[in-house]
Amino acid sequence: MIPADLLFRWSMWQKQLPKVKELKVKRCIKVPGIENTEFALHHLCDASELGYGVVSYLRSDDFHGNFSCSLLMAKSRLAPIKTIKIPRLELSAVALTVKLDKLICAELDIKLCHTWFWTDSSIVLSYINNADKRFKTFVAN
Repeated sequence: MIPADLLFRWSMWQKQLPKVKELKVKRCIKVPGIENTEFALHHLCDASELGYGVVSYLRSDDFHGNFSCSLLMAKSRLAPIKTIKIPRLELSAVALTVKLDKLICAELDIKLCHTWFWTDSSIVLSYINNADKRFKTFVAN
């Protein structure tokens, strides 16, 4: 037997389904009519036990203080079946971020003033900032 609350939620979902036709997704990454704009890429990456991912946004700023952000691309990967520690997955997320940046920069016909990479992993940041020690193959790559 189906629980009453589940049946109610299902019927509400079905009633709202025709509204999907009204959904509009802005596809233009440049705001029309705004000149003298600076563009910056922002890449955010993160990882968990289940996987890791990256999302990239294009931020445009005009000289009047107006800005807009547009989603450019996102990628995600499942964690391998063999258990891997979180720092290694975080490093994999950063590596995927760099690949995504190269792809976007090659395809984007916009002059960028900045590219920002965001991660919340202090271990990855320590690896990147450490120039003294030799790294194992995975970290070095």
